[in-house]
Amino acid sequence: MTRQTSIQLTQATERQANALRARGFGTFTDVVRISIDRMYREETEMETEDRVQQVGWLRQLAENIAANLSGSPDDTADELVEYALSEEGRESWGIDLPYWFNDYDRGLLTEWVEEALAR
Repeated sequence: MTRQTSIQLTQATERQANALRARGFGTFTDVVRISIDRMYREETEMETEDRVQQVGWLRQLAENIAANLSGSPDDTADELVEYALSEEGRESWGIDLPYWFNDYDRGLLTEWVEEALAR
């Protein structure tokens, strides 16, 4: 099912769309559909691949935190992660938190430190 909609184009975007139409990409609607499809495929594949690498980094960090910071059986995952992510902890380890690290990742990290401590 298709539906009609309208969009606002800058002059530069309009020139690009016209150039693509002139190269045989069909109507303006075809150019928009192809462009969105290509962008979607590129971005979602990239996100999945990137996230796999990010999760690997988080798992490795969790193992390192559990193995290297736990000095007592009373240490909790929350405490260890709190220290590891603090300015003092990051400086002592030489860790720069990646731009993508967020509260959800912190929760995963804490969960995986807890699992590593239980082993």
